[in-house]
Amino acid sequence: MGVSVNLEERDAVDEQPLGQEYTGDEEDDGDTLFVDIDGVPTAQLRPRKVYDYYTTVLGGLEAVAEKDLRYHLKGLSKIRVDREGGRQSRLFFRYERSPKQLLEIRSVERIMALIGIVGRITVGKPGLFRLAERILEADLASAVVLHDILHGEKEEARFGLACTVSGDHRFSSSEVYQIVQTVLEAKYDVIPEGEGAPYRLHLQVMGRRAVFGLELASPLPADHGVRVPRSLAYCLGLMAKVEERDVCLDPYPVDGSLMRHVGELFGPKQVFQGVEEEGPEDGTVDRILTIPMSRDVAGNEEEMLKGFARALAPRRTATVLVEDRKALEEAAGRAPFEIMMKTPVRLRGRAHTAVVLRKKE
Repeated sequence: MGVSVNLEERDAVDEQPLGQEYTGDEEDDGDTLFVDIDGVPTAQLRPRKVYDYYTTVLGGLEAVAEKDLRYHLKGLSKIRVDREGGRQSRLFFRYERSPKQLLEIRSVERIMALIGIVGRITVGKPGLFRLAERILEADLASAVVLHDILHGEKEEARFGLACTVSGDHRFSSSEVYQIVQTVLEAKYDVIPEGEGAPYRLHLQVMGRRAVFGLELASPLPADHGVRVPRSLAYCLGLMAKVEERDVCLDPYPVDGSLMRHVGELFGPKQVFQGVEEEGPEDGTVDRILTIPMSRDVAGNEEEMLKGFARALAPRRTATVLVEDRKALEEAAGRAPFEIMMKTPVRLRGRAHTAVVLRKKE
């Protein structure tokens, strides 16, 4: 038999605590709220309101994602970009309105409730012990309540835990996992599991700082194993300004995931992939979106752009993600295109550039 969560109110001890406490001044509807993490709802809690969040976004797409966040989350504040210089970056922000709006965001990989940020983590074992102390003092229950508000209550409270460590630490991610697992078991009587747990905790140690959060939204299972992540397809669609009236084409489809995502997310009039017998007529395409394999276009950028020019209507756009930006720019200078936008993107650990080209009259 489990032991109920210790729901004592604690002083804020993390460098960045989660949310804002209820003050007791709110109108009480007479109901008693219980947080049942292990099946024994014996402790009463007035949870904290969760106002602090962060997202993960593909490196280079921070500006696109920030604009999308501001569009969907009215009243967004205190937004801060944390660039790792690698595959992903984080956007931290405060949002005090309906959390269900968070589920409308498509430009990011994950959306997390911020449980806490731990600072002054030294490289040795004292840093590991400091991390354990702060995790012990963190308010996990409030994030769990929010997850249930967004996704419904769970029959079983099963937790997953992912830990990463970057920097010159003398402890590993497996040691962090073990010590956090011990803390969670001691405080909440829960043991982290593998895949499939409804509550997914993430702890990332980066230099002298660690970020601890609970995943509220993540990539769909259909995204696993595909070449183009859903968030990338959405960001490229935003850059291309895809509209419902548009005819869209991906001339280098590989696995078809890009146009599938674009069709689902933006609902254009028609989507085409590759060279199809029933493909669009020349000069009728509104938006080309494509991520060609390097072997397909390396040294053949001019031929690729000639194909774009044939397919596109005047003043319509091609949004292409390439590794060799310079070669594409040189080819564009000799083709009937003008470059409207360039954005660096990290995809599968490699540096790319998203380039938006507009066909001239």
